[in-house]
Formats: sequence, structure tokens, C-alpha cells
Amino acid sequence: MKALYDEVISRFPEADAYLSEDNRELPYLVMGAIPCWLATLKPAGIDKPLIKRLQDFRTWCLAQPRTEEAGTDVLTIYTVSFFEDLFEHETTRLFIPYLVEKEDLIQGADYLKTWVGEDNYKLALASFGQTKKLSGRKRKKK
Repeated sequence: MKALYDEVISRFPEADAYLSEDNRELPYLVMGAIPCWLATLKPAGIDKPLIKRLQDFRTWCLAQPRTEEAGTDVLTIYTVSFFEDLFEHETTRLFIPYLVEKEDLIQGADYLKTWVGEDNYKLALASFGQTKKLSGRKRKKK
């Protein structure tokens, strides 16, 4: 999927360092390069422009037409190789509150605990209280 590679690299040129010439056509590896790069950042490196880039990318992924094949369905690739990977590292978990509402995370608890593990799920849920206000996105209060 050259189109996915082109989109990822145009938005996140930093992720290209995590890809080899051989895996640029493999959509799950291309998408997975983003959280690999994000995991190298320090929390101080999380700023409004980066959050905006991630939010815009999420919007782009959600807007792509769905397909029957997991290898070409951008939303599936995003979920498996980007979103789920955010749960694995302390730094990348800090991005979760900027990409999903807490209520949606709670609603997807069974799915997420299965694929990211209960401990990582709990840590991600706790990250909602650890983030500083960077994006213009308003959070619902309960």
C-alpha cells in the first residue's frame, strides 16, 4: 500500500527511520513505525503541533473507505498497528487521551484488555489524569 506509506511519511517523516526499503509496502509495519518513533520521545516532546498531527492522522484514517481485507482496511491497520501499540510504552500512553474519549476507552474495555493486556489498559486509563492540556479538544466531564 504505497498510498498509506506516502500518507504516513508525509505526516510523520520521523517514522521513516523505523522502516527499511523492504517493508515500506507492508501496511502494518508502515503504520507501526509511528508508535515506534513516538516511544523514543520524552514527555516534554509532546506538544500541540504533534498532538494536532496525530489527531489529523486519526481523522484521515477514519475517513478512509472500509474494505473486506485486513491488509487494505486502513481503520483495521490503524487500530492494530498504531492505536493498540500506544498502550505498550509509558510515553505513548500519554497520547491516548488526545485520540480517544475516556468513555470510549471504557466502552471498549473488553476488546482492549484482550489485545493490549489488562495492566496496559489500566495504565492507559490512568493516563487521562496525567496529561497536560495541549490540544484544543474539550473533554466531557462526568
